[in-house]
Amino acid sequence: YRESCIKIVDHNGCTTVDLRYVSHRIYKGKPALAGLPATFVNNDDEASTLEITCIDKPTGLQATLFYTAFTNLDVITRSITLKNTGEKPIEITRVLSACVDFDDDCYDMITLNGSWARERHMERAPLHHGKQSIDSIKGESSHQNNPFAALVSHNADEDMGEAFGFNFVYSGNFFAQAEVTQHKKTRFVMGINPLDFGWKLESGEEFVAPEVVMVHSDSGIGKMSRTFHDLYRQNLIRGEYK
Repeated sequence: YRESCIKIVDHNGCTTVDLRYVSHRIYKGKPALAGLPATFVNNDDEASTLEITCIDKPTGLQATLFYTAFTNLDVITRSITLKNTGEKPIEITRVLSACVDFDDDCYDMITLNGSWARERHMERAPLHHGKQSIDSIKGESSHQNNPFAALVSHNADEDMGEAFGFNFVYSGNFFAQAEVTQHKKTRFVMGINPLDFGWKLESGEEFVAPEVVMVHSDSGIGKMSRTFHDLYRQNLIRGEYK
């Protein structure tokens, strides 16, 4: 009844996936994402990670969800790794990195679009029943649609109100969507654009999806922006660029 975050095709052509909880663990620090840019910690006390393992028994598809909460910032990062523990190949046709359900629909959605010499133009509109989305299928995120979106309370300005910001740490095709259901609940999802996406997982292989950085502010859009800035200066930019 709501937007899904994962879809596969097994060797029989079946698209059903039924992930069930297997185990979890909580530990200090933050694991790296193999082959991908991601936020990091300078020491293990800066963050704690919740790692949840689920499995679809018929296919052997194992999903590991990573939630990292930073100690001194209102930030949670979310990513997912899929592993084929079965004997037959599996094709992934959809894998989104974040999914958050809100209890109401009393939000405006902020997105950043633009063009050459007019990058990062802020657009704000109230949520409505159905789906509002931004995406890119150019092979890059681009300045047309930045891989960022925020849900903010109707009264939010720079200094007051509640804001939830989402940023996809990935420069390729992306998809972000807010969906208001018939019960006036809101589901926000973000990840790799599923259009024309396909990844074959042979037995024993893994697919690591990029992470989404999620920021909460209880003091307006300005605090949300400053939290992103602090995190990226301290925990994303590396080397000479830092």
